[in-house]
Amino acid sequence: MRKQIFVAVSIIALFTSATAPAANEQTLSDVARALNLFGVLEVERKGPAIRSLMDHPRITHEMSFPMAMAVCSVQWDRPTAFSGVETVHITNRFSAQGYVLENPEETCAEVGQLKTADARIFLPGHMRLHSRFDY
Repeated sequence: MRKQIFVAVSIIALFTSATAPAANEQTLSDVARALNLFGVLEVERKGPAIRSLMDHPRITHEMSFPMAMAVCSVQWDRPTAFSGVETVHITNRFSAQGYVLENPEETCAEVGQLKTADARIFLPGHMRLHSRFDY
Protein backbone atom coordinates (compact mmCIF):
# COMPACT_ATOMS: atom_id res chain seq x y z
CA MET A 1 0.00 0.00 0.00
CA ARG A 2 2.79 2.44 0.93
CA LYS A 3 4.63 1.69 -2.28
CA GLN A 4 1.53 2.44 -4.38
CA ILE A 5 1.00 5.76 -2.60
CA PHE A 6 4.67 6.66 -3.02
CA VAL A 7 4.53 5.83 -6.75
CA ALA A 8 1.33 7.86 -7.20
CA VAL A 9 2.76 10.88 -5.37
CA SER A 10 6.01 10.62 -7.34
CA ILE A 11 4.17 10.55 -10.66
CA ILE A 12 2.05 13.56 -9.70
CA ALA A 13 5.13 15.50 -8.54
CA LEU A 14 6.99 14.65 -11.73
CA PHE A 15 4.06 15.69 -13.92
CA THR A 16 3.57 18.95 -11.99
CA SER A 17 7.24 19.91 -12.18
CA ALA A 18 7.36 19.12 -15.89
CA THR A 19 4.31 21.22 -16.79
CA ALA A 20 4.95 24.19 -14.46
CA PRO A 21 7.85 25.70 -16.46
CA ALA A 22 5.86 25.39 -19.69
CA ALA A 23 2.92 27.24 -18.15
CA ASN A 24 5.32 29.82 -16.74
CA GLU A 25 6.95 30.41 -20.14
CA GLN A 26 3.53 30.65 -21.78
CA THR A 27 2.45 33.31 -19.28
CA LEU A 28 5.64 35.31 -19.83
CA SER A 29 5.24 35.23 -23.61
CA ASP A 30 1.56 36.18 -23.28
CA VAL A 31 2.42 39.16 -21.05
CA ALA A 32 5.14 40.24 -23.49
CA ARG A 33 2.68 39.99 -26.39
CA ALA A 34 0.03 41.98 -24.46
CA LEU A 35 2.52 44.75 -23.62
CA ASN A 36 4.13 44.80 -27.08
CA LEU A 37 2.07 47.85 -28.10
CA PHE A 38 3.63 49.80 -25.21
CA GLY A 39 7.23 48.94 -26.08
CA VAL A 40 8.15 46.08 -23.78
CA LEU A 41 11.86 45.26 -23.65
CA GLU A 42 11.85 42.20 -21.40
CA VAL A 43 9.49 40.09 -19.30
CA GLU A 44 10.90 37.77 -16.65
CA ARG A 45 9.79 35.82 -13.63
CA LYS A 46 11.49 36.39 -10.29
CA GLY A 47 10.01 34.09 -7.68
CA PRO A 48 6.32 34.95 -7.22
CA ALA A 49 6.67 38.16 -9.27
CA ILE A 50 6.65 38.94 -12.97
CA ARG A 51 8.75 41.93 -14.03
CA SER A 52 8.14 43.72 -17.31
CA LEU A 53 10.78 46.19 -18.43
CA MET A 54 9.29 48.89 -20.66
CA ASP A 55 11.11 51.09 -23.18
CA HIS A 56 10.19 54.35 -21.43
CA PRO A 57 12.28 56.62 -19.20
CA ARG A 58 9.40 56.70 -16.72
CA ILE A 59 5.99 55.14 -16.27
CA THR A 60 3.28 57.70 -15.51
CA HIS A 61 -0.03 57.13 -13.80
CA GLU A 62 -1.81 57.67 -17.13
CA MET A 63 0.32 54.93 -18.72
CA SER A 64 -0.18 52.46 -15.87
CA PHE A 65 -3.92 51.89 -16.41
CA PRO A 66 -3.81 50.74 -20.07
CA MET A 67 -0.69 48.68 -19.36
CA ALA A 68 -2.39 46.98 -16.39
CA MET A 69 -5.47 46.33 -18.54
CA ALA A 70 -3.21 44.73 -21.16
CA VAL A 71 -1.71 42.50 -18.47
CA CYS A 72 -5.22 41.59 -17.31
CA SER A 73 -6.14 40.55 -20.85
CA VAL A 74 -3.77 37.60 -20.37
CA GLN A 75 -5.83 36.51 -17.36
CA TRP A 76 -9.09 36.91 -19.29
CA ASP A 77 -7.83 34.71 -22.13
CA ARG A 78 -6.38 32.05 -19.83
CA PRO A 79 -7.83 32.14 -16.28
CA THR A 80 -4.97 30.13 -14.75
CA ALA A 81 -2.24 32.32 -16.27
CA PHE A 82 -1.33 34.07 -13.02
CA SER A 83 -1.69 31.17 -10.59
CA GLY A 84 1.23 31.40 -8.19
CA VAL A 85 2.00 35.00 -9.20
CA GLU A 86 1.70 37.54 -6.39
CA THR A 87 2.68 40.71 -8.27
CA VAL A 88 3.27 42.02 -11.77
CA HIS A 89 5.82 44.86 -11.95
CA ILE A 90 5.56 47.31 -14.85
CA THR A 91 8.81 49.25 -14.72
CA ASN A 92 10.74 51.80 -16.75
CA ARG A 93 13.79 50.82 -18.78
CA PHE A 94 16.05 51.24 -15.74
CA SER A 95 13.79 49.13 -13.51
CA ALA A 96 13.88 52.01 -11.05
CA GLN A 97 10.33 53.33 -11.27
CA GLY A 98 6.90 52.06 -12.23
CA TYR A 99 3.79 50.39 -10.87
CA VAL A 100 3.02 47.03 -9.29
CA LEU A 101 -0.22 45.15 -9.89
CA GLU A 102 -1.00 43.28 -6.67
CA ASN A 103 -2.57 39.81 -6.75
CA PRO A 104 -3.19 39.81 -10.52
CA GLU A 105 -5.28 36.63 -10.60
CA GLU A 106 -8.07 37.98 -8.39
CA THR A 107 -7.68 41.63 -9.38
CA CYS A 108 -7.94 40.96 -13.12
CA ALA A 109 -10.90 38.62 -12.64
CA GLU A 110 -12.70 41.41 -10.80
CA VAL A 111 -11.73 44.08 -13.35
CA GLY A 112 -13.02 41.87 -16.16
CA GLN A 113 -16.52 42.08 -14.72
CA LEU A 114 -16.52 45.87 -14.40
CA LYS A 115 -17.30 48.60 -16.91
CA THR A 116 -14.32 50.68 -18.05
CA ALA A 117 -15.31 53.66 -15.90
CA ASP A 118 -15.58 51.47 -12.81
CA ALA A 119 -12.34 49.68 -13.66
CA ARG A 120 -10.53 53.05 -13.76
CA ILE A 121 -11.56 53.51 -10.13
CA PHE A 122 -11.02 49.92 -8.96
CA LEU A 123 -7.67 49.10 -10.58
CA PRO A 124 -5.50 51.88 -9.04
CA GLY A 125 -6.63 50.66 -5.63
CA HIS A 126 -4.88 47.38 -6.36
CA MET A 127 -1.69 48.94 -7.68
CA ARG A 128 1.19 50.62 -5.91
CA LEU A 129 4.36 52.41 -6.86
CA HIS A 130 7.37 50.25 -7.68
CA SER A 131 10.78 50.92 -6.22
CA ARG A 132 14.05 49.31 -7.20
CA PHE A 133 14.12 47.52 -3.84
CA ASP A 134 10.92 45.53 -4.47
CA TYR A 135 12.58 42.26 -5.50
